[in-house]
Amino acid sequence: MIRAIGYPVAVIIIAANPVVFEIISSYLKTPKALKDRITITRQYSFSFVFGDKRSALNSAKALKEAHQKIKHSVDGTLHSPLEPDLMLWVFAAIYFTSKKMNELLLRNVPFNEKTYQEYRI
Repeated sequence: MIRAIGYPVAVIIIAANPVVFEIISSYLKTPKALKDRITITRQYSFSFVFGDKRSALNSAKALKEAHQKIKHSVDGTLHSPLEPDLMLWVFAAIYFTSKKMNELLLRNVPFNEKTYQEYRI
């Protein structure tokens, strides 16, 4: 249930950034491409959440390698998904959504050093 509610919320927040939206739109041209991307994202997410540190690091490496190949021009400026501001936007959307889903359905999640350590690799 958390995933069923959480994924669409995270996607909406992520896509609210116009540069992120343009980059995503540049390579997700068909419904099948979007479905495949969601499947891959879910697999990596499970690795981060339920895997050990090694599997999380392997997933992070694979994500970085996949995103290194993506470059897209927005308003004449070439952008990459690996730009710190864009990565922060996506991470913040995922963190916010995860935190809210946990609070809504499970328990309150405080924002403190322990929470930060749990979310970082």
